[in-house]
Amino acid sequence: MKHSILVGCFLFYPLLLIGQDSPNFMHIAPTYNGKTIAPFVSVEGFLGQIWMAQSSGVYVYNGYNFILTPTHKVFPGTKRSDGIKKMMLDHNKNIWFLSYQGMVSRRNTAGRFEEIIPPLKTRISTIHTTANGIWLSTNKGTIYRYGESKIDSVTTIDGVDANLTEIQSIALSSSNELYVSTNNGKVFVYALNTGEIGEVRGPFTDYPGSLVITFDKKGHLWIGTENFGLYVYAPESRQFIEDSIFSSNRYNITNELFLVLYCDSQGVIWGGTDGGGLYKVNPDDGQIQLFTHHANNRFSLSSNTIMDINEDSHNNMWILTNYGNINILPNLDSNVAYHEGSASNTPSRVLSVHKDLNGELWIGTDGSGLTRVITSSDGTSTETQYFDHDGLNKGFYVQSIAEDDRSNIWFGTYKNGLWHYDLQKDKFKHIPILNSKQQVATDVRTIFRDSKQRLWVGSNISLNVYSSDRKMLASFENNTHGLKGPILESMIEDEKGNLWLGYFKGGLFEFNEDPGVLQNSSFTRHTYCDEKAEYNKTYGIKSMAADGHGTLWLIDSQSKLSKFRTADKTYDLSELLDNTVAQSILVENKYNIWISTNNGLVHLNDEDSVIKTYYKTDGFQDDFFLPRSAFKDQKGLLYFGGVKGLNYFDPKKIHKKESSARLHINDIEILNRPASSLIPDQISSGVYNADDLKLKFDQSSFSFRFSAIDNILSSNYFYAYR
Repeated sequence: MKHSILVGCFLFYPLLLIGQDSPNFMHIAPTYNGKTIAPFVSVEGFLGQIWMAQSSGVYVYNGYNFILTPTHKVFPGTKRSDGIKKMMLDHNKNIWFLSYQGMVSRRNTAGRFEEIIPPLKTRISTIHTTANGIWLSTNKGTIYRYGESKIDSVTTIDGVDANLTEIQSIALSSSNELYVSTNNGKVFVYALNTGEIGEVRGPFTDYPGSLVITFDKKGHLWIGTENFGLYVYAPESRQFIEDSIFSSNRYNITNELFLVLYCDSQGVIWGGTDGGGLYKVNPDDGQIQLFTHHANNRFSLSSNTIMDINEDSHNNMWILTNYGNINILPNLDSNVAYHEGSASNTPSRVLSVHKDLNGELWIGTDGSGLTRVITSSDGTSTETQYFDHDGLNKGFYVQSIAEDDRSNIWFGTYKNGLWHYDLQKDKFKHIPILNSKQQVATDVRTIFRDSKQRLWVGSNISLNVYSSDRKMLASFENNTHGLKGPILESMIEDEKGNLWLGYFKGGLFEFNEDPGVLQNSSFTRHTYCDEKAEYNKTYGIKSMAADGHGTLWLIDSQSKLSKFRTADKTYDLSELLDNTVAQSILVENKYNIWISTNNGLVHLNDEDSVIKTYYKTDGFQDDFFLPRSAFKDQKGLLYFGGVKGLNYFDPKKIHKKESSARLHINDIEILNRPASSLIPDQISSGVYNADDLKLKFDQSSFSFRFSAIDNILSSNYFYAYR
């Protein structure tokens, strides 16, 4: 009765989900001089930094901090009351700026800001960049093209009035037609070859409200409206084709208020709305994803109002939302799968993972219970969360999961002992563990099934052995039968059927089985490192793996990596991971070892000692993984749990993105003053382009800031000088 009441006090949540991964957004809270800034647009400069603009100026993000260029320097000669209205990048990596008062400036790759003067003294209201030029429109409907250092008048759109109508966006088709949208429900088309002007008419026509437009890579025009959602127009057939593109699950895409549209390098359309979140639409198959803010998920969008969408050269998506929040979707390796660890789309700390023979995924969390994921053949998944927190009752801490030969699941918890799930009866049952003093085990840290189908359960009072029908076959109390240490943390079986155990504060043990009476068996302790070393005061093994060729790979309590040879009981202490904290280890094959750490996932090729480290920018949930949270399934897929869920992948299919970081000077000071105020002629092209400096005898005190830039989301470089 006691156990059935305990199960009843915890909730379980069954959910039916579409079979797709839920990506985690990275967030940057932009600040300058201790104050929060609120950029509304971003582009990537030619050096790889991210430029972000707000009305008062432009901020350059180099992966570490923000550097300000005020508005009056962006627009030479401008009035200080003016501000930045728009910022765009052209085909040659020049950055273009538009002010609220209609001024246009360009920052070239040499680092200079140049003011572009239109031929007529009219206010420029919008700009748009394409591969063959810069398009500028005035508040009276005149459109200019800037190219080859000159400005040409293209056409004037009748009906655009400075007081009532304003051009919102411009898009150029592959057939040399210029499309222009306005803030009062109009979309005009101007044929550059013939000079003809027409109009794209739809349900939005003449309805008050702004329209935003962009072309996809198939030549279709996407129109985001303020009152009627998203439309797709095919210029060749002059038909709206969104009904033939969008999949059945459209969310609220036909009713959203769209503020921005963006076509990325893969041809995917991103739509940012006012309060409705971020839409991602694949024009090839019509699949629609909607990203929104979730209060209980700190890795979701920080807000549902999207101000700007941009893609950097590493294909990371930068999403700017209102109130100054920066959300980044890293370019993930499609071969790395992800699960939040919970059934509620909330990223959880994953302590244990198991994929059973039926293909069901079991995930043990840190205080949120046990999550079960059943994936069907059509790609949908049913997810159920057991033993989650309920009011004052904290959820289970599930530390270890194993499957017996009857496909039943055993799992060990911190504080709540050992549990068994009967697949046929669909019921959970608590299995009490008692020692000779009738003390109850609460901390069950390790469960392991050996080749004889026995379940080994390591707790804070004993090491128990069970049959599949839950019958206890033997019980070895801690610190007896040759064992030493307060609790079992890891256990494996080598290719010869020998069992090896890692005890916290005890070390490495080999099981000596009595062929007659299992209870009479003993354990032999083996030295696997220098036990006199200072770091071995907390001697123990938290994770281990066998390579199938006579070698055990061990991670000790101090996160050191050792290689133990079972034949002659000799060992080598590896120095390859001395700068990281190793957490868990899995063996792909004899020469390829995978180690999770507190700073990335490490792939070690033991044949040539080559190390590659994978980070969250390579598609993983985070750089911080959790101890002992690892599993290898029957198909060879590797699973690693961390602070934001878990990742799993086929190690043969993932590839490390090569880094080509370049070192750049960010700032130079002489006598604690900006170099631009003392030697402006030497850095007229910007400090980025300074090759050398010539200083006077009284300018001997100087300093400079520098950074290496490749993928700006990975700024954890080591620097050295000579």
